[in-house]
Amino acid sequence: YASLTYLNTFPVDVIKIDRSFVVGNSDPNHRLVAGIISLARILDISVTAEGVELPEHATQLREMGCPSAQGWLYSKAVPAAEVSQLFDHVFPHP
Repeated sequence: YASLTYLNTFPVDVIKIDRSFVVGNSDPNHRLVAGIISLARILDISVTAEGVELPEHATQLREMGCPSAQGWLYSKAVPAAEVSQLFDHVFPHP
């Protein structure tokens, strides 16, 4: 929901792709998402897709070069106090 001029005005280090754009291959938003990912890569800005609910969404985003994503596919929303427990479960300490 931001103007592209903000990319030069503010110290932007992450672009988040709104969940409304995270859709299947046949949707016209596919090209827009690919463009956002390419723009972020060119500007050396990290990009995260939100609203990933299906394995197909995650696969499509990975194939387009999106390095990170969030959504119900990975976890339901959790309170901040429970985040470290979630990470300990997903990434156990050796």
